Amino acid sequence: MNKRNGFFKDIDFINKSIEELENDYWEEPEFKSGLTMMCHKARKKKINELTDDEIGTLIRQRIALKYLLPVAVKKIENYLGILIDFYSSNLLDTLFSLNDCDWIDNEKAKERLLMNLHDCSSDLNEEYKKLAENFLNDNKFNY
Repeated sequence: MNKRNGFFKDIDFINKSIEELENDYWEEPEFKSGLTMMCHKARKKKINELTDDEIGTLIRQRIALKYLLPVAVKKIENYLGILIDFYSSNLLDTLFSLNDCDWIDNEKAKERLLMNLHDCSSDLNEEYKKLAENFLNDNKFNY
């Protein structure tokens, strides 16, 4: 069976907010930094309405990884080839920076990202080619 078949059919939660999915409604923060306010606001938005920057920021803050990592991988998959040729991807940089423990609930998403990186690694610019090779090597991807 092709490992790619059906990966994203399980993403049926994109029309809900992180608050709804986690059934955890945060009160207004006492400390109102830009980061804190952005995270609070983003948790209230439907996942399919989040920007790439919001998704990247939430992932870097380790918020809702269970839901956001598959969405981030799907976004990367949709524009990986064209994106890397023209400008850097904050979202891809974020995924490269994650530790193994961050992927525990998202092994399928990680596997999907690894497959995509392997498939297009020769097309990446030099900076991302090195990052992709390191990510593939660190994760012992078998293709």
